Amino acid sequence: MREALSLAWPSPRRKPPPRSSRLDPFKPAIDQMLKTDLDAPHEQRHIVKRVYDRLAHAKTQQVGG
Repeated sequence: MREALSLAWPSPRRKPPPRSSRLDPFKPAIDQMLKTDLDAPHEQRHIVKRVYDRLAHAKTQQVGG
């Protein structure tokens, strides 16, 4: 408290440590999908919804449902 009162400006806030992305476990699978899309015709390339659907389907297969 004394330190805060003695300073004209507050000290800069500490930055929180970087968090890992929730996509980190899926990045290899997404990269593989997009790499195979490089050779595919434009109409057959993955869009975000299709990538999400494939990842969701793979997740349900792992769970057993």
